[in-house]
Amino acid sequence: MRRVLEHANETWQIIEAGDGSEAIEKAKEFRPDLIILDLVMPTMDGFDAAREITRILPRIPILMHTMFSSPMVDLEALSIGVRKVVPKSESEALVSAVLEILQPNPTACSA
Repeated sequence: MRRVLEHANETWQIIEAGDGSEAIEKAKEFRPDLIILDLVMPTMDGFDAAREITRILPRIPILMHTMFSSPMVDLEALSIGVRKVVPKSESEALVSAVLEILQPNPTACSA
């Protein structure tokens, strides 16, 4: 994911986290323009991380990039504040989704 984003825009600052808990801590520390979460992560899944981030930083948009996209996953994600779910099978759509959400903001954080 990092390579895809860096290739799309060299000016984006990408900050990575290893799990949902770390994503929350980095979100609080860096206050990124966008957070990209995976659904399946160690320690805390993407739904729980999104709920917590939405609670503490409600203005930061969240995008979910997951292998487990389905109508039920999409519905749950949207209900907790995720702006968009992009299946990992459609990685080319990731950049478009990021651009759509970021306009005109230049940085992203991913987990």
